Amino acid sequence: MIRSRIITALLAGVMVPATAQAEVSSSTRTVASTQAVPPEASATANVKGSSPLTALIAEALENNPEIQAALQEREAARHRILPAGALDDPLLEAGVINAPLASSPFNREDMTMKMIGLSQRLPFPGRRGLRQDVAAKDAEAVGYGYQETVNRIVRGIKTAYFDLGLTLE
Repeated sequence: MIRSRIITALLAGVMVPATAQAEVSSSTRTVASTQAVPPEASATANVKGSSPLTALIAEALENNPEIQAALQEREAARHRILPAGALDDPLLEAGVINAPLASSPFNREDMTMKMIGLSQRLPFPGRRGLRQDVAAKDAEAVGYGYQETVNRIVRGIKTAYFDLGLTLE
């Protein structure tokens, strides 16, 4: 009975829109950033025999759609790094200019031009590496956004848990 009340209160606290939640305090960021294990790895570790708070945090890290979306965005940003340094696609062109409409062979009119072309854009030396560096920095920024999302959700769970504990006393 108490467990179902706790889960209901915590889920109600977690489901609050992101605009209604306050910004993560600097002390919470410091504590979360000092964790040696990434959240997805620590979510399933030591759930049995641990406190209910740890189990609730682990469940939120595994099942929260906002965290899952941020994780997918982080992985997508990581996969955009290598293609950023690739060459542009080559261009194949084929064309006919001044072709007479009355006759079908192309060699009867002297002004008929037939052309086939293949081109490849080559960036200035060093630009491809810079594009990869920019994509890597973008992926790093998205990773920080993912960590901020995890910290915000965990903070919301902890706040709801301890508010519920104070209410039940």
